[in-house]
Amino acid sequence: MGCDYYIIKSLRITFQDIPPLYIQVEQSRGDFFFNLDEDEHDYEEQYEEYIKDVLTPEMKPITIYENNKFINSRLENKYKSSIQGEIDMYNKSHETRVDLEDVLDIIKMETRLARY
Repeated sequence: MGCDYYIIKSLRITFQDIPPLYIQVEQSRGDFFFNLDEDEHDYEEQYEEYIKDVLTPEMKPITIYENNKFINSRLENKYKSSIQGEIDMYNKSHETRVDLEDVLDIIKMETRLARY
């Protein structure tokens, strides 16, 4: 079954001296439902605005880790092993080694991508 866009929720792990790492934690699909006849005089402008609105993330970013600790134990139990696994994979393929203590913050964020 097809879709028009993806809604992806990821953890962005930010470090001091290396680019952020991302862990995808959820993905869903969406479809465009634009209900205006293409013969309308301002169809193109309204369609572009509609697409822009649909592809704007709805979820506000959520901080799950900062100041060298998880915000709460529920988030730690939910994400710590995935985060440590991503850090371990990074360390296997890069000369610069990092650890959980090197993390500045971890933010859960939503991204929407059109499927063109």
